[in-house]
Amino acid sequence: MALSSIPNFVPFPEAAWRNHIVPEEWEACLDAWIALAGAHLALPASEFARSSTTDESLPAFLTSYASGAALSQGHLSASDPSKEKQLQKLSFLLSNRLLDSEHPPESILSWEFLADLSKIYGQSNGGKLVTLVWTKHMSSLEVSLASLKTYMIKELDAGLKGDLKTVESRLKRLDHLLHASPQTAAFFMAGSDFVDALISCFKIMNPPLRKAIVSTLYLCLIGLTEGEKPNFSSLVDQLYSLKVAADAHKAGPTNVNDSLVAELVTETPLLKQVQQRIDASGTGSVRAKSVLKSLADFKKPFASGKPARLSKKKVNKGKSIAINVSGHGQIHVHRMSLISQVQDLFPDLGSGFVVKLLDEYEDNVEQVIGHLLEGSLPPYLENTDRSEEL
Repeated sequence: MALSSIPNFVPFPEAAWRNHIVPEEWEACLDAWIALAGAHLALPASEFARSSTTDESLPAFLTSYASGAALSQGHLSASDPSKEKQLQKLSFLLSNRLLDSEHPPESILSWEFLADLSKIYGQSNGGKLVTLVWTKHMSSLEVSLASLKTYMIKELDAGLKGDLKTVESRLKRLDHLLHASPQTAAFFMAGSDFVDALISCFKIMNPPLRKAIVSTLYLCLIGLTEGEKPNFSSLVDQLYSLKVAADAHKAGPTNVNDSLVAELVTETPLLKQVQQRIDASGTGSVRAKSVLKSLADFKKPFASGKPARLSKKKVNKGKSIAINVSGHGQIHVHRMSLISQVQDLFPDLGSGFVVKLLDEYEDNVEQVIGHLLEGSLPPYLENTDRSEEL
């Protein structure tokens, strides 16, 4: 089929517009997008390279779809879910084919688009697309990432004078790309400016921003241990710099536990995972062990990955006994604290799904986060709806 006979794509509507589209019309939209995507994918390689890569409506649709699907966390409408899954699959295939071309549209080489794809398709499939861009279009991606890095350093260093709401939202969006792409993590870990800016901005008492900073720094550091060529040397250098920053904070007038390093080593499984991966690689060094041991000293008192269990409270109501199950009373507070720790790093996970993870790993937050990051959940959890709420 020649491109001249393929109509243009209409961009994917934002959530506010989708909510005003009646189900019948939405079904028609899905059918049209599915048909158009299939038509482009059916083109032979030469025709696709000549025509599809120059069709401006195609990248406009893909970027709008990725943004909308990422923001909607997979729940686009109340329509036929099979059609939405089909459109999701076709969008992946179209994105892959465009990114694999010699001259893809610049708009799909941006960090925003790749971050959204990483969120929609996960670490494995999303990572394949990002790796493809790093392999074939590295210079274009580096330009996009460099622009983001420069902006973030500027705003983070500005502190209260910076645009902290935008910084927070971009850090959260970037996290999905960092999770899927060790190359991206290495890019942000090159030099010390970005980490220094995160440390500086963490001093601001802004809990949501602080959580975003911790999550981003954790993913950047753990990313250095992943990929085909883990960079443990750079990782140890960065960890040593964090130790120096923590020592400086400790020597100052502020609370020793109110630092980025203390929060990082307390609320994430960083030290344990780094030690395991260094040991598994056989590249362990005296310096690495020393730095990890020094950082462990900054853990907050009484913090652990496995809080003490609270017993279920039995309430006598005369003839029968009611049991206060998890989700109520004291256990509710205990569980919500653990759920919050997991959702800080994985904000897309529903509280109901997180509870299932906590049940599986006996409330050990470190194990839950570790298995999520490594994609090693049991099959029955892998196939569970991750957006399920309590």
